[in-house]
Amino acid sequence: MVDMKSRSSMFSVIALIAGIVGIAAVFMVWMDSFSLTGWEIIREAVDDSTINSDDYFRWMPLVVLVFSVIGILNSLASVARPGKVGGMVAVISGLLIVIATILFASYTYEVLFFEFRMYDYLGIGVYVSAIAGIIMLIFGAMMTSSKISGN
Repeated sequence: MVDMKSRSSMFSVIALIAGIVGIAAVFMVWMDSFSLTGWEIIREAVDDSTINSDDYFRWMPLVVLVFSVIGILNSLASVARPGKVGGMVAVISGLLIVIATILFASYTYEVLFFEFRMYDYLGIGVYVSAIAGIIMLIFGAMMTSSKISGN
């Protein structure tokens, strides 16, 4: 029989890798037509003094970055002490990464529908961050569903 504690730790390590990939995705190209990375989008959002409610999409790479870091810290803690709470934090972090990626993609699709094809506009960073969020969500759910005595 497989030790559930080591199995949950394995899920934590996979969620940790997903968080690292999520951080790497922020430094990849998010807007292919303009060759903007997620980090450049964040910097422009911070440097821009105008406040426009339609520009929420500019903060989505920051959401991915923040919840990737939270996922990494959570995974490190979960490797040391596996439990359901760590799994729930990974699920929430992964879900928020996926939502932020979908919001970014949907905004660019809506605004640029008539000018560009969506796949010409979105860069690889958007897809990589979505994959990282999905992996974190799945393995966070597996960490939560692992039956560990005492948790």
